[in-house]
Amino acid sequence: MKAADIKDEGFLAAVERVNDSEDHWALVWDIEAAFPGVPRKVLLAKARRLIRRGVLDGCDCGCRGDFYIPAWNERRVVAWREGSTS
Repeated sequence: MKAADIKDEGFLAAVERVNDSEDHWALVWDIEAAFPGVPRKVLLAKARRLIRRGVLDGCDCGCRGDFYIPAWNERRVVAWREGSTS
């Protein structure tokens, strides 16, 4: 299996699900749970490509990841500036 075998939409949906439902960054093990059986190095390669294209943010070095959709983070910053914590 290679990174190109994972659809962008599926990977981004897995990240967004964690971002929205748990209100934190998606960690590598969250992504691994969404793609059972896919090697971590393949998932990190997919993340690396999405980060390079600007549709995902986080760390692809092999640490915990802290992946998020940039628009999700922008909403959080706006809410923080407006004094809201939700």
